[in-house]
Parts: sequence; structure tokens; C-alpha cells
Amino acid sequence: MTAQLALGTYRCQAITEAAARAATSGAWIDTAPNYAAGQAQSLLAPALAAHPSLNVSTKTGYFTAATGTDAVNADVLTEDQARAGHSLAPDYVRWQTGRNRAQLGRDRLDLVLLHNPERAQPGDRSALHQAMRGAFEVLEEEVAAGHVAGYGVAT
Repeated sequence: MTAQLALGTYRCQAITEAAARAATSGAWIDTAPNYAAGQAQSLLAPALAAHPSLNVSTKTGYFTAATGTDAVNADVLTEDQARAGHSLAPDYVRWQTGRNRAQLGRDRLDLVLLHNPERAQPGDRSALHQAMRGAFEVLEEEVAAGHVAGYGVAT
């Protein structure tokens, strides 16, 4: 990251105004689909559209109840998985990455982070590694398709 200023949208009270101000500075903006009760990414979209060179990082893992319902309706999560509020299931990661692109108004995401992956398999290190590996395989596919520039972990 080479930005001199970064804006994190977690618990940000005025996302639209903060993003507009940060965008004029060339800031890097960090968000997630569960921030601002699931509205943060849509609130950022106008600033990102006005400043197409602005970098943005987003996440996959945590989700709101409404997103969980949407994921169940899209057949990428079961109802039990949706109740957990967090998933690294490959079908979900693929779906959420596409949804992030749509909500942010971007064809390509600069950075996608697995959001607190330890939440996926608490206490089972082997299962956690397997879940992360599956999520990273999906993100590798997204990179190869040109939908994601890079990926990592936020914990």
C-alpha cells in the first residue's frame, strides 16, 4: 500500500462524506460487506465512480442476516451456514466477491481479504487451514479472471 491516507469504514458514521474527502487525497479505502449494517459498500460506490483510480479493499467472511438470506436464496449457503453469520465456503466466497464488485461498482477489486478466518472453524486448526485453502483457491480463480488484483487475510 502506497497511499498516504487510508479510510477504514468500520464504524464510520458518515461514509459518503468521509469517502468523498478521502478520495480527493488519493486515499486507500477499506470496507466490508457487513459494515454499516451491510450498506457501506453501496455508500462508497459514488466516490469510487468519481475517482476510478482510488484503491479499495474489501472482505469476505462476515455477513449480515439479510446477506445470509440472499446467499441461501442463491444456493451458495445452507440455512445453517447462514445462521452462523460467517463463511469461507468456496461457493459463498465466489458469490460474495461478485457481489462486492457489484456493490462497489468495480469490475476489478484491488484487494479481497478473508475477514477473520479463524471464525470459520473455531478450535479446529486443520479444518481452518482447509477452509482457508478452499477460499484462496477461489480467490486465485478470481485473480486469473481479472476480477481481483490481490488477496490476503484481515484478522
